[in-house]
Amino acid sequence: MATDFYKAGGSYYEAGSNKKILNPNELRQYAVAGGKEIAAPAIARSGADILTTTASGNTTGLDQWKSGANLVEAARSIIQMKQGYNKDIQTAKQVWTEKARSTGPWEGDQTIFSGMSPQNQAAIRAKQYATAEAHLSGLSDEEKYRATRTEDTLKYVSDIYDEKIKQLEFEQKKADDTTKNALDARRIAMEEQRNRILSAKDLADAGLPYQFDPVTGDIKYDWSGVTTQQIVDSIKNVESGGDYNAKGKSGEFGAYQFMPRTWDAWSGEFTQATKGQAQTLVPTPANQDAVATWKIEQLQKQGYTPDQIASIWNSGSPDYAGKTGTNSQGVKYDVPGYVKKVTANLMSGSPTGKVVKLTQAEKANLMQESGLSNADVKSYTPDDWINLKNTIHEATLEHAATALDSWKKQITVRGSVVDNPSPDLVRSQLTLNYPTLSSSELDAVMQQAGYTLSQGLLGSKWSAPSSS
Repeated sequence: MATDFYKAGGSYYEAGSNKKILNPNELRQYAVAGGKEIAAPAIARSGADILTTTASGNTTGLDQWKSGANLVEAARSIIQMKQGYNKDIQTAKQVWTEKARSTGPWEGDQTIFSGMSPQNQAAIRAKQYATAEAHLSGLSDEEKYRATRTEDTLKYVSDIYDEKIKQLEFEQKKADDTTKNALDARRIAMEEQRNRILSAKDLADAGLPYQFDPVTGDIKYDWSGVTTQQIVDSIKNVESGGDYNAKGKSGEFGAYQFMPRTWDAWSGEFTQATKGQAQTLVPTPANQDAVATWKIEQLQKQGYTPDQIASIWNSGSPDYAGKTGTNSQGVKYDVPGYVKKVTANLMSGSPTGKVVKLTQAEKANLMQESGLSNADVKSYTPDDWINLKNTIHEATLEHAATALDSWKKQITVRGSVVDNPSPDLVRSQLTLNYPTLSSSELDAVMQQAGYTLSQGLLGSKWSAPSSS
């Protein structure tokens, strides 16, 4: 007799029994035998009985697990179901996030769009952005609803364990010594099982990929499907939300919040590997992306997993357990919390880091620098503002580098021409002429031009480029 099948969460299952079809050849055999693809069964939202399916009439509620069946397996099934629930949501969120960031039309002729006035282009982008944001908001609401139902169900499983543990404790008080020892062993084993459920739940909530053995309780991470670019994007989202001009409280800068010394070291390693000569790069958006991507690739090749890479990025060490406190600048740090944010972001495929919003003063400055009117920016989306800020910032860096080349031999200071100016005078003039650039960015511009910075007993000192 022909057996129908359905698709759910990227896999195919046999209708009725819900047995997973393991490979394309097996699926082909179902089709050859006369089976056809049908709609996936609907999942009933019934709180504690979240495992109930409505397609075949079979019910597998949690009540059936009370009579001594493996509750860990029940919890594992619930967690897997949650992951299956969320997979379609995360896929949709990724699509709409990409659409929200799109600077072109979603459909139609790109040539026609390019020929429109900046105001009309911005108006179209604004409408597209509003549509995408509405979809993302609705998906987030649905995600919260599903998470709540899963939370209720897992609490129900945990409560069953609590009842059984209390019952064992009660029996233990009335038993003889031999029976007490046996009951105590059962209680300890049951508590361990409950803790395994909660550990697996925490991993699922954090978005960490794992393999959970319900018999032994062993948990193994599975990072095989994660790409370098996904790690790069996740760290960038958490660090700055994609703001290449971001500044941290401890001196960090850029989209990936590099410390100045870290940037000098890593950009030197990058240029040595790619150009055969170490040099400190100007931290333009393109250079920040290139250095971050290269460094993360190197860490992956050294065998570090994504959670360890996140820990290295945040603390310099792959070990993050228990690392919380306050640094020398008085800034609180929480390395495990940071790792959890990055890995959750990594698995969800959607930004869960900082949301970058510009103040009205910042917007006014950008309009003045770019010569835009209120009418020009009337329909600007948040992404339009960030793109404009990044464009102006990168142009400022390039302008500073060009100016510095001409200042090596001659510079005009307060109306007076100075030949062969000292490195300190050049650095001072950079600070005056480019106030929007950070100290670390100006140092990088100097080093890019061949100047070197050395540390002495009296502080740091700049040296002129070699005449060669």
